[in-house]
Amino acid sequence: MTLRDYDSLSDRVRMHVRASGECFVIVEGPDDELVLKHHLRNVQFFPAAGKPNAIVAARELLRLGISGFACVTDVDFDDLSTYADIENVHYPYEGADLEAMLIGFGVLSLVLEHQGSTVKLEALGGAGGFVDDLVRRTSPISRLRAESARNHWGIAFDRVDLQRYLRQDTLELKVPEYCLALHRESVAAVRESDGDEDPIPHPNVIQESCTDSGAAPGAGSFRGKDVIVFASTALRRMVGSLRQAAADPEILRKQLHSSSGLAISQSIWLGNLKELLGIDPTA
Repeated sequence: MTLRDYDSLSDRVRMHVRASGECFVIVEGPDDELVLKHHLRNVQFFPAAGKPNAIVAARELLRLGISGFACVTDVDFDDLSTYADIENVHYPYEGADLEAMLIGFGVLSLVLEHQGSTVKLEALGGAGGFVDDLVRRTSPISRLRAESARNHWGIAFDRVDLQRYLRQDTLELKVPEYCLALHRESVAAVRESDGDEDPIPHPNVIQESCTDSGAAPGAGSFRGKDVIVFASTALRRMVGSLRQAAADPEILRKQLHSSSGLAISQSIWLGNLKELLGIDPTA
């Protein structure tokens, strides 16, 4: 235990405001700080151990009259009106999450060009075209994530290893098996928390949400972390020949982060964040 474990994020921020004139940014976690800190010199970062904590801290600081900061979070598939009360400081990533924003900036295409087979990628329309195809392939999961958020189903996506339900040779998603696993793990999560099982829909409803092509994706059109799982699977056979350990989604996610510097530095997103913090966008 450290002293930091005994106080709240908002308390730490207030101490920073009293002791220093530096502006500050609240982020979800250490990975966000690592990606952004080199682009924002003389800015203090406060990782919040998750999006809910970051939002709560922003609300508390505004209530205390502290402003002039930014709360940078994923959008996920949330209704953005939920955050209307902190809209002056809430500055989300473009797309559903940080990874989606970086994919939109073209960073995943660059990583695949280095990690994959040039011949295989060219046969599939090049790295950029292949990434577009990966985004399309994740659309069933995006629809389900949007429906779960809209209906407060509480589906436990993070408890299911998506990669287990992808065919290595075709990247086909085994929809029925995946939906059954989501239902099973979601019910288990509710039981473990002593909650009510009723919000978890029947597996057939989950599968229908995946296959309903008319369903709107929500605030974030796709989740970048889902695309990374598809990409890591593809690197083992479809567009590369990496061993399973080398093509682990977490390794690929970190490669995406570490390769993002130039794209972020040239982005309108970063320029607007600097303006929000009162920093010269050209600095």
